[in-house]
Amino acid sequence: MKNNPNFLDIKSLMKKHKTCGDFLKVWNFEINKLVDEFADYDPYVLEDEFITVHDYIFTFQNDIEIFDNNFHSQFGLVELVSHKIDSLPYEIDLNIVQTAINELDNLMKMNLVKVSSATHFLDNLRPREMDLVERAITRQSKWYFQPDQRDAIENFLVKNDPCIARNVIPYQEMVSGLSNHINDLEDE
Repeated sequence: MKNNPNFLDIKSLMKKHKTCGDFLKVWNFEINKLVDEFADYDPYVLEDEFITVHDYIFTFQNDIEIFDNNFHSQFGLVELVSHKIDSLPYEIDLNIVQTAINELDNLMKMNLVKVSSATHFLDNLRPREMDLVERAITRQSKWYFQPDQRDAIENFLVKNDPCIARNVIPYQEMVSGLSNHINDLEDE
């Protein structure tokens, strides 16, 4: 992550801006700047493949050192994802999240709770590929890695890389822990 020019540090942006509204404006501006660099890309530069543009937000169980003693529970990234021209929607969905996870080191993978993604410039695609991608992203491009939140894609990824979400507690346990913590604070 340290040297990736498409990396965006959410927490640092949040510290610079006093209100949520200010932060969201800056986040949208920064992510749009990175995304806009790909506005004129040709999605068919690779033979028998097409390329899609995605911005990702990664959420971790604990703060992770993203770079040089900067610890965060979230960060953003913009990536190009290539797909075989004959891909099925399920394969496109898997490819989108797998490309994102490939950018993570093992510590990040072990604490990975969620990957969110937005897909850009679908209108650059031919109608067939546009339809395939739209069908692939019907799940709202969110992948949850808590053991009690996973579906087939997350389970497939975890099975093939046991490092993924190894330190992540189930969602119900996290919610229960938060409720207990709030009750303890109220009792003080």
